[in-house]
Amino acid sequence: MSISGKVTFVNDVNLKARTLDEYPALKEMFKTPNNPILELFYVDVEEVDTFDFVNGSKKEKYRI
Repeated sequence: MSISGKVTFVNDVNLKARTLDEYPALKEMFKTPNNPILELFYVDVEEVDTFDFVNGSKKEKYRI
């Protein structure tokens, strides 16, 4: 699967703290929500490309 769209980075320390609380493996890596290498983001998906051996490749476009 491949997706394309607009990426938005989120710099909300409360959301970072919640993420670390919900995912202990990430908390072990990043330690605190103030860690400068911890980045949260989301993608406004515009297009999805998929492939399977029966149907081949398939593209779907989405309007935002």
